Amino acid sequence: MLRIALLALLLLLRSAIAGAEPITLQYLVNVTTRANLVPNGSTPHDERVGLSLGPGEAYPAQFDFFMTFDPAVSSGHSETGGPVRDVFFFHGTPTFSAVPLPMAVPLVTADQPGASVDNASAQTFTRQFWRASDDTSFTNYGVRNVQTVQQPNVVQSGFTMLLSRRYQGTLSGRNDPAFDYVNSLAYLNEISNDLEFDFSTWSYFYSTGDFTADSYNYRGTAVFVGVQSVPEPSTLLILIGGGLATLAGRVSRGIRLRRFRSAAVALAILTVPVSYARADPIPPDTDLYLVLRLKL
Repeated sequence: MLRIALLALLLLLRSAIAGAEPITLQYLVNVTTRANLVPNGSTPHDERVGLSLGPGEAYPAQFDFFMTFDPAVSSGHSETGGPVRDVFFFHGTPTFSAVPLPMAVPLVTADQPGASVDNASAQTFTRQFWRASDDTSFTNYGVRNVQTVQQPNVVQSGFTMLLSRRYQGTLSGRNDPAFDYVNSLAYLNEISNDLEFDFSTWSYFYSTGDFTADSYNYRGTAVFVGVQSVPEPSTLLILIGGGLATLAGRVSRGIRLRRFRSAAVALAILTVPVSYARADPIPPDTDLYLVLRLKL
């Protein structure tokens, strides 16, 4: 009864709260395999990372991973037209803990003359895709972080990290209403689950299209552990008082939330708008899902 009353009160107060505090989600990453990155087209593109991969091999590794973002913040959308409809909705810009996996030895560094650096590709996103030719569609709730440094048209080094939760056959066609409306509650609920994990690190030669031998994609799962920090606006603390303290005693920070996950996530999401209409557009980027911007 306490939980029901508390959530009902939060629903009533949500409209009066200007915004939410950033939250931190914790995962336990279990890497199981790795595969070399190989020249584009030498093997079929892997559908998760949009790259050509060699044969996989066992590579066990485990580490804690933390992601912090403000789910109340929207940073726009990007849409690709033509024979497909491919829409990204961007949520708050995330920050991440380090990924302790071996990196490809860089061929170029940021302090070298003429080096071009791109470290501005950290995104939380909902992707909705439909293709007319075979009526293929999916919805993907994801997180990605891409960092690259290059000598233009000579060499490039970098990495990309991708967390994703993907559903096939979710859209009825080009005019499916889901393309025009995104539910923030649904996004946070989806990523508060076990996710697919990919980490690609590479060094690449533009002239030959080859990757170095230590360029790999590491693959596994990110097991959801819990909400490391739950927003606690002062208004809520004053109005809810002892009721929130009682619930907080059952759902403390950093614990495993298998039993009480839904209550903790509700506390995080009910203080932000449930949904938002399409934001002002940003310049389209047709390579958003192809995590490397290489001249192939």
